[in-house]
Amino acid sequence: MLDVIDEGRDYHYRLIGTDIVEASGRDVTGARFSDLYATQPEALALVLRTFAPVVSEGRPVFAVGRMFWRPDRDFRHFEGGYFPLSTDGTSVDLMLCKMCFLDRRRPDEREATRTGGSP
Repeated sequence: MLDVIDEGRDYHYRLIGTDIVEASGRDVTGARFSDLYATQPEALALVLRTFAPVVSEGRPVFAVGRMFWRPDRDFRHFEGGYFPLSTDGTSVDLMLCKMCFLDRRRPDEREATRTGGSP
């Protein structure tokens, strides 16, 4: 779950599920996007563009891609849904996100990672 800051110019991770933490290898609960991606301006711009219609139009957005924000895990692909929420019934000030992660490595690469060997 995300807090929308400054009409979508930034976001704050209010709550992150354990599956997302496990898949991404980090728990960023409480962090702002602008801080997390300060050294990755392209990643921040992409996220802001993706989320913009959720906030400005109040409609869900669906996306697919690779875990670009974690280059060490870019073999992980995701499918995500981003849904507008409002505490005042008018403006979107929260966003509910659902992400499913997929491993796009070959089976022998996955097995090597699991067992600590090399493919």
